[in-house]
Amino acid sequence: KDIEKIRENLNQIERFVKDVLNLHLITSFNLDIKEFRVSTLIAQALNKSNILNEDSIVVEMEEDFLIKGDLEYLSIALKNLIQNGLDYTTSFPIKIEVKENIVRVISSGDELKEGLEFYIKPFAKGSTKGFGLGLSLTKLILEKHNFDLIYSYNNGKNIFGIVVKK
Repeated sequence: KDIEKIRENLNQIERFVKDVLNLHLITSFNLDIKEFRVSTLIAQALNKSNILNEDSIVVEMEEDFLIKGDLEYLSIALKNLIQNGLDYTTSFPIKIEVKENIVRVISSGDELKEGLEFYIKPFAKGSTKGFGLGLSLTKLILEKHNFDLIYSYNNGKNIFGIVVKK
């Protein structure tokens, strides 16, 4: 049990260091813009996520549309939304839903106590989990791409979306 707690703490520290480095990199480097499919983005984001059980995520995709952007950074942005969904959901599975030009991560749980603007500030935290960098990094990456981050709450579900400008 102690080893598991140590492993969990090391994973948190590793995620923190990566987020800090990515915050620095995204503000100081140019994006490597290429064209790729949304399915590629989802696959890369899932590979980066800390998924302990494959049954904890369901993917529903209406259309495998093309995206122009930096796949590495966009996959980090989506990974952050997925990881938050996994970390804070009250029941599994969480859902990744692709409709029209929006990639949504949907998870069960309580509505955010503050507006989205609060959580996208660096080091803003709604709980004791994490370091408060994930959503701020996600927002920064999406702004660099001229994409939007949206949030809504409906029927006990938190819905975070990436609006892709075509």
